[in-house]
Amino acid sequence: MMPLKGLLGAVVGATLGALIWIAIGYYTGFEVGYIAWGVGLLAGIGMQFAGSERLSPVTGALATVTAVMAILIAKYAVVEMVMADALADIPSASEIGADAGIAGIADEVVNEFDAAGKTVQWPAEDDDATTEESYPADVWREARTRWEELSAEEQAARLEAVRTEYEESLEELVAGLRKQAFIESFSGFDLLWFALAAYTAYKVASAASSHSPPSETPTVEQEPG
Repeated sequence: MMPLKGLLGAVVGATLGALIWIAIGYYTGFEVGYIAWGVGLLAGIGMQFAGSERLSPVTGALATVTAVMAILIAKYAVVEMVMADALADIPSASEIGADAGIAGIADEVVNEFDAAGKTVQWPAEDDDATTEESYPADVWREARTRWEELSAEEQAARLEAVRTEYEESLEELVAGLRKQAFIESFSGFDLLWFALAAYTAYKVASAASSHSPPSETPTVEQEPG
């Protein structure tokens, strides 16, 4: 039967350690490796405290898994919080205004100019032109004229298409950055700290197995010869 009470204790201990990890990692910008060791210790202590009557290799293994999972979750949480701060200034799709719709038409104008052999004088090198300043003045002027000739419904439809494309691109970009940041948060030393955390959690949570009472050997009385 699974020691649910002990497992709950291990979860509480590991969670406490993970919260300490997250707080230090987020507010200092550094991950202190030995805190992972502390997560393992707290997971083991939690298991030992809540399930002291049934400690065994099984409870040790459960505490180990709990500690490792808590460390991984804590590392991911730190990455998520840092990423959220870094992306806070990026506008959402709902904040995109009419200029984005005009920029879409400006791209069409540029293609038309190129097809007609007309030279397009870009104000600066910009691989992702999205604002008036990043387009040639004559291109933007023509694009704005065409935009204003559209009905309100047509403008809304174009703007919605731009917002949808922007949102999809942003989600893809952010997902890639999160994955990369999480992978890069690991180092060679993490293997050492993970190993120490796992060993400590197992050792503390299976302590009863190393203190089993010695078996009693019956004594045989010999008659004097």
